[in-house]
Amino acid sequence: MGLHAERGHAYLGYAPAIVVWALALVLAGLVLWVGEGLRGRRPSAPPLRLFALLPPVGFAVQEHLERLIGTGGIPADLALEPTFVVGLALQLPFAIVALLLAHALHAIGFGLGRVLAREVVLREPIPCAPRALLRLPASATLVALPVLTPGRGPRAPPLAGCV
Repeated sequence: MGLHAERGHAYLGYAPAIVVWALALVLAGLVLWVGEGLRGRRPSAPPLRLFALLPPVGFAVQEHLERLIGTGGIPADLALEPTFVVGLALQLPFAIVALLLAHALHAIGFGLGRVLAREVVLREPIPCAPRALLRLPASATLVALPVLTPGRGPRAPPLAGCV
């Protein structure tokens, strides 16, 4: 780490924390795809443009920021330097691997959700709102209270259906 710190790459000390956050995001996405599989809705595939553009743009921004922080300025010919061009070309394999990994996790999550949906049969769908809000009688009229009117006094009865 001392060599990295001397050359302006001290931020690499945060790599373990970044890896943990990245794994947490991947796990959260996998859980969301499993949920979509449980519901039976096929989510859209990961966007190809995002995976094609994000690595090169991220590399270019990172290189420019490193140069700006390290030297206080950005040379006009930074994009023409051989190391920058080679680094930019190496982003293509990383973009392809990221896209393939995202498609694999998408398929695994959705497939796992479909398997769980077949194994766990629910009698009725889980409501997204309390039952009182799901079905209103046809004759019900919703009354909007003025903003300054308090909803209930300190000794008012509880809401219907929440007891």
